[in-house]
Amino acid sequence: MALSTFDRKISFDDKNSIRRFYRIMSDKTKAKPITVSPYTQEERDKAEQLLKQALQRSEKNKH
Repeated sequence: MALSTFDRKISFDDKNSIRRFYRIMSDKTKAKPITVSPYTQEERDKAEQLLKQALQRSEKNKH
């Protein structure tokens, strides 16, 4: 899996934005990791097959 790092300026346009940011950052509740895959293996296999078909069509059109 590719990872990228970037710097991004954070700006707040109003006091409500500052309050929301502070509330989020000061929340002590631990985030729960996602343990369930959003896609079934069947859906993944179907998507992979469709991508292979698209690649094959693309290669045919090059020649």
